[in-house]
Amino acid sequence: MKKVGTVLHSLERNFPLVLLLKGVERLIGKLKSINLWHLVWVIVLSEIFTALLNITIIRLWWGDISREVVIIGAIDSFIVSATVGALIIYLFQQFRKTEHKYRVLAENAWDAICLVDMKGRLLEANMKMEELSGYGKAELLGMDFLLLCPPQTPGATFEQEIRIGAPYEAAFVRKGGETIPADIAVALAEYDRRQTALVTIRDITLRKMMEKDLDNLRLNLEDLVRERTAELAISNMLLKREVKDRKFVQERLNLLKKAVESIPIGITITDIAERKIVYTNPAEAEIHGYAVEELLDSHVGIFAPPEIWRPLDFNVLQLRSAWQRESTNVRKDGSRFPVLLTSVPVADDKGEPAAIITLCEDITEKVRLQEEAKFIQTKLIQANKMTALGTLVSGVAHEINNPNNFILFNTQLLSGAWEDLVRQISESQGEEIDFTVGGLPFSEMREVMPKLLSGIGEGSRRIKNIVDGLKSFARQDTSLLDGSVDINKVITASAAIMGNQIARHTDRFALDFAEDLPAVKGSAQQLEQVVINLIMNAVHALPDRSGGVRISTAFDEASSCVIIRVRDEGTGMTPEVMERIMEPFFTTRLQEGGTGLGLSISYSIIKDHRGSLKFDSVPGHGTTVTVTLPAAVPESGREAE
Repeated sequence: MKKVGTVLHSLERNFPLVLLLKGVERLIGKLKSINLWHLVWVIVLSEIFTALLNITIIRLWWGDISREVVIIGAIDSFIVSATVGALIIYLFQQFRKTEHKYRVLAENAWDAICLVDMKGRLLEANMKMEELSGYGKAELLGMDFLLLCPPQTPGATFEQEIRIGAPYEAAFVRKGGETIPADIAVALAEYDRRQTALVTIRDITLRKMMEKDLDNLRLNLEDLVRERTAELAISNMLLKREVKDRKFVQERLNLLKKAVESIPIGITITDIAERKIVYTNPAEAEIHGYAVEELLDSHVGIFAPPEIWRPLDFNVLQLRSAWQRESTNVRKDGSRFPVLLTSVPVADDKGEPAAIITLCEDITEKVRLQEEAKFIQTKLIQANKMTALGTLVSGVAHEINNPNNFILFNTQLLSGAWEDLVRQISESQGEEIDFTVGGLPFSEMREVMPKLLSGIGEGSRRIKNIVDGLKSFARQDTSLLDGSVDINKVITASAAIMGNQIARHTDRFALDFAEDLPAVKGSAQQLEQVVINLIMNAVHALPDRSGGVRISTAFDEASSCVIIRVRDEGTGMTPEVMERIMEPFFTTRLQEGGTGLGLSISYSIIKDHRGSLKFDSVPGHGTTVTVTLPAAVPESGREAE
């Protein structure tokens, strides 16, 4: 009985343990989630019961309690330790299940989830976060969250930037710099005894695209409604104004018809199939010398010369919207004139060319102005060339004059020396002495040497005259047309310059100058250019060296003009050539290098001197060119006037 009482007394003393075990049992039954703190508390309880068991054993050692009580305490401690161990194993399994459940939920979530401390460093991230960001997990852990979601406020920290609660839109930067729109949801969570942020990131690129498409559809629908409403309004308005518009269109058509018929440019409409004229305005008929009725239903080739008419190329026509060209048309009387043609194809309902509208403009005056402009430009070019030639001639003349003067001076010196030498030899040796000089006997050399030295001197003087003429011709004319010009001197200088050409083409060249010829007012340089051109044409017209060229001057008192006549015994000119002789670039010596500018420039120069240039020619009997220039009025005559 005493032992039983002792056990009961021990059970009574350990009644709080029984209650504690029952409480633990109830706690386990009610646990819905297990975390590390549950395991910690279980381990603490286990340590407490172990300490109680040790105290009981110590008391038994000292004899404070009986052995039965120790046994009962040991049994209690074993039961508690076993229960605590089972509880630890159970709690750890529950903890693993709970952890696995939440990890499966996190890893298989459609959204990117990450755990971020309040400094913005990533502590944990799911697979969707890796996929969305493009970074591996090792790269993500420890990364600054603001690198993925840049702050909207420059310099803001993670705590300042995040918004707790409702999701908000922000830019998310993927690896490589690509930025995508995202919904960010932030919730505060305690992790490892510190406050963290659980951040959920959802890619809303598709949603944004759908929203944009919906906006576009809405706008398109609104535009379509507006367009349909406007079309209905326009249709209603057009129906109401149909009668009035028909009248207005008829008036416009009449006005257009009058405008087309009044325009000074010819307009012709031809069909594609037969190229017949289906419409023409009065200007087109007038330009070509026809009546409108004569042209209708006629072939369009009536306007073109036969040698330049070409049939229409349909392949080219389909590739062109319009084309313009200059051509030559024929009038009813057979005369030809330059035209500017602009053609535009007109398509039928199927888009195929059905007709051609052609605008025809008479450009005779335009061509004439262009030729005049070319002539003026040619004169400018020629003037520039002559200026350059003058510079060249001046330099060459200077280089020739120096050695030529040396030759002329030495020739005169040698002539005097030779005369002295011959006299001294004759005085000292007598007339009978004879020896060799330069391969010739002295008796022959004394006769030949004076002739040789005279020839050298004459040649040197000729070179000097030619060079002086070239220098005079090339000298810049600063007096313009105000100088007093001696025509005989102009002709002499020109003949000297052309001496080589004259000697090459004829053995009969003559100058016949009138005495006391009055001067003319003008430019000696320009008049030299005219005479040179006339001499050049005259000698080139000679069939052989037997033909002659004669230049004469005279004074006509009746007209008070100085006359220059250049007469050649050449081949002459036909009437056709005579008609075109003044045209710029027209020449009968194209193969010989003729430019066709000499006579046109000469005519312009004579015209500037208020003179005239006349040609008389008979094929096979030569040509006579007559230049008439007004004589200069003497100063006394001016005062008398």
